[in-house]
Amino acid sequence: MLFDAHLDLGYFVYWKKYLGEKDIINRYYYDDFVKGGLKLVIAAIYIDDIFLPDMGLKMALKELNALRAEIEEHSDKYFLVTSNEDLDEAVNGERIGIVMSLEGLLPIENDLELLHIFHRLGVRGLGLAWSRRNYVVDGIGTFSSRDRGGLTLFGEKVVKFANKNNMFIDVSHTNDQAVADVIACTKKPIMASHSNPRKLNDIERNLSDDLIEKVSENGGFIGVNAFNKNMSNSDINLDEKRVVEHLEYFEKYLSNENIGLGFDMIGKLEDIPQIARQVINERKRYDVIENHSKIGVLEQAMKDSGWNEEKIEKVMWKNLYNFLKNIL
Repeated sequence: MLFDAHLDLGYFVYWKKYLGEKDIINRYYYDDFVKGGLKLVIAAIYIDDIFLPDMGLKMALKELNALRAEIEEHSDKYFLVTSNEDLDEAVNGERIGIVMSLEGLLPIENDLELLHIFHRLGVRGLGLAWSRRNYVVDGIGTFSSRDRGGLTLFGEKVVKFANKNNMFIDVSHTNDQAVADVIACTKKPIMASHSNPRKLNDIERNLSDDLIEKVSENGGFIGVNAFNKNMSNSDINLDEKRVVEHLEYFEKYLSNENIGLGFDMIGKLEDIPQIARQVINERKRYDVIENHSKIGVLEQAMKDSGWNEEKIEKVMWKNLYNFLKNIL
């Protein structure tokens, strides 16, 4: 069984529909989901720079609508997860559970009422930033290191709203100060859905040892990202064993109860024109774990590293299940 903490599914479904295609999840993902034993995925609503800030709300609602329509049209295969009862159905039933999460809160600007609306529409995850600055937090990589902020006063209201309304907070893509501020503010565990240790790849996008310790003290969850640029500064010998290395590094600071997988698979996104553009001389992007059907390769690497079945099961799905059970 497999739970995946991050997939840009809302974005992918919307743009494929926009380009005239139908039956997107079935055609592009379903067979891989089944082969990999996927039972639940957190589906991100991601918005391109060109639509921000003015069209952020519009595009978020369009993606949300497209994803919900796909789920409803194929309710024999998929269902929307918004509660503890839904989590149990994902584990015990035949259908695949989909949790909707905003990747970046620019769409709500500084209006808490808009967050109420997204909650009513079934969104349960709040990725506070996608690298960009917004009214809630600062992200990474957008502003000079001399001009960084953390969690804003409005952001504190967002955190309190999430705590009160059974929404999980995701700090992947936020900067160091913002992560520390969120942990100091929240009353519930937080997640970094698709983040890696900075010590194994020294980029700001990854988590410092200090932040990993803070997540551990918070009782939070971290999902290891299998995107090549986040895993290593080189593609030499970059394979499933490297994914296990990242998992085992987190174990130095986190209990084995708090680690999982947030693959951030980008391969299929290369079909979207604005994503497919490759900058000349830029390092090629790819997924170290190609798709969900290849999960057996990672399982074997865990076994080769001496992991027992209980430990593998926790990382594959049970830890994310328990985290979400504590929130929803």
